[in-house]
Amino acid sequence: MTLTLESTAIDQVTFALRPATMADLEQAVALFNKSSIQQIGRPILSVQEVGEEWAMDKFDLDKSTRVAELPDGRLVGYIEVWDTQPLPVNNWVWARVDPDFEGLGIGTSLMDWVERRLESTVARVPEDLRVTYRSGAYSSHTPSRELFEDRGMDFIRRFWHMMITFNGRPPAAVWPEGVQITTAV
Repeated sequence: MTLTLESTAIDQVTFALRPATMADLEQAVALFNKSSIQQIGRPILSVQEVGEEWAMDKFDLDKSTRVAELPDGRLVGYIEVWDTQPLPVNNWVWARVDPDFEGLGIGTSLMDWVERRLESTVARVPEDLRVTYRSGAYSSHTPSRELFEDRGMDFIRRFWHMMITFNGRPPAAVWPEGVQITTAV
């Protein structure tokens, strides 16, 4: 099988965009977690989690993913589009770029690809419906925020992840008189 690669040279960094394969799984997860550690201080994904998503019947790695690969085989970027619903009007796009390669146009190239890719989604939707896509980033990650803003995307919602570390069991809750906690059935 012949694979056609889209090559781009930006600031002396040459990379190819190609579909992800299961052989990329471990390297891709390492990239995702390197990005996560740089942005929020901890890894977020496991090889098992990502492998299960990639193996889902409704997800097609060849059509729905691209990796940015250096000539030496290192992955420095990844993007996926989830347009798997029967009526794909609100699609999810998820991407990561290696922190050592941010600002070189890799994220832009990946987003260009996904927008071209979503043109096929529009053909599957009645003309009177609007097709959109959503993407997310950590609010403190300036390169992602700037990339989205440069593409005309609007900030629409924020999610918070809060954690607390206890040095033992917390004290038992004291409920106001008349309040009773029960299991819903």
